[in-house]
Amino acid sequence: TDGTNANSAELIGLSICFNFEKSFYIPFQHVMENNLNRNFVLKQLKNAVNNKVFVSHNVKFDLIVLNRYDFNFNGNIFDTMVAAYLLNSGIRHNLSECVYKEFGNNLKPISDLLGKGKKKILISRISTNEAAKYFCEISYFTLKLKEKYNKYHRLQKNTKVVNLMKNMLHLIPINMTNYTNYKNTLKII
Repeated sequence: TDGTNANSAELIGLSICFNFEKSFYIPFQHVMENNLNRNFVLKQLKNAVNNKVFVSHNVKFDLIVLNRYDFNFNGNIFDTMVAAYLLNSGIRHNLSECVYKEFGNNLKPISDLLGKGKKKILISRISTNEAAKYFCEISYFTLKLKEKYNKYHRLQKNTKVVNLMKNMLHLIPINMTNYTNYKNTLKII
């Protein structure tokens, strides 16, 4: 997206990781690039991923944005940020911190692509190749976190925590801030 406010951010592109072999980036609004028609792609994608598990790190943001484009998801969700919190509430839960803690990998900061301060550019101004490298890595590690956190939850003896996570993840869309047209949920896997 081009911003951090889910109620107004424009969808510039979408990254998808269905398995650990491949991640994809679909460009919608990159300046001077070959973009795909967002409405057409989202309609096709909606049919392809319906009744799958949507995995995201901060699913609330993603679903608010996607639902603004009539992309309503009818499947289960898994939010790696919520899972990280349930496993250890005393640490930071941003994606970079979680990936480093679990895998020892440092994700490239978005500021490396966009710059900082007065030199910061819009995400729509980076090339689709740069966007693909960055966002495919994000999708890939989000899926890896899901698998790792699922493993932790299965190994935990405290089933109360596991049940809390299952119940909490299904309640997230109901409690969305400034979002009234709830249909269901989404980040695609």
